[in-house]
Order: sequence, then structure tokens, then C-alpha cells
Amino acid sequence: MSQPTDPSRDLLFGLLALQNGLIDQGALFAAFAAWTRDKGRPLADHLVALGRLDAPRRAAVEAIAGVHFNPDISSGFHIN
Repeated sequence: MSQPTDPSRDLLFGLLALQNGLIDQGALFAAFAAWTRDKGRPLADHLVALGRLDAPRRAAVEAIAGVHFNPDISSGFHIN
């Protein structure tokens, strides 16, 4: 069985993708619904599997999330 991903990072990923216009609300909702049933896969995997996000856009959101995500901060991420 796969290890669950960090929910804070998954939620940040989804919000950043939406905020940057790479997905719409419907895509986020569909991926979130799939992710709540299978949290062993990152939210990004669900967006890709649903055909709502391609590899280059996923990489862009991952890079943005990496700038903001800091597991040493108690909230799980930090917005600079």
C-alpha cells in the first residue's frame, strides 16, 4: 500500500493550479472528490488521470508549490 501524501501540499497544489488559471473549479472539485477516496496518490495525479492537467503544467505548479511549501513550519506551508 502506498504512503499517503501530505494533505497540506496537495491542497496547496490544487489552490495554486486554480489560482493560476491552469484548472477550473470543476476540475478541482472532481480531483478533490477522487483524492478524498484515494489519498495514497497526490492530488496532482488525480488531476492528470482525469485529463484536467498535463505534465508541463503539473511541473509548473509543483515548482510554485515547492517555493511556498516548508514542512518545518507548523502549518505545513508558508506563503512568502
